Amino acid sequence: MATDPKDSIVLREHLNKFQRQIGCPVCGSGDWGVHGPVAIPILDREDGQLSLGMQAMPIMVLRCKVCSFLRQFAWEPIRDKAKGG
Repeated sequence: MATDPKDSIVLREHLNKFQRQIGCPVCGSGDWGVHGPVAIPILDREDGQLSLGMQAMPIMVLRCKVCSFLRQFAWEPIRDKAKGG
C-alpha cells in the first residue's frame, strides 16, 4: 500500500522537531524513504505461551535508500498529536 503524502509530511514534521539528522547506523546515509502506515501484530501471552492475537499496531517505517536498514515509529501517538489530540 502506498504511503499517503500527508502521513509522510506528518512524520517528517515530527522528526524535525528534534532538530537532529537521523543517520543510518549501518551505512551512515541520511537518505530515507517513508513507508506506511503498516500494521505489525501484537503477540499476546496466554498460559505462558506466545500466541498471535487479533490486535495490531500501526507503525511508520523509514527505510535507508542505500542499504535498506529499517527504523520504526509508533504511528498513532504521532498522528494523534499532529491532529491536536
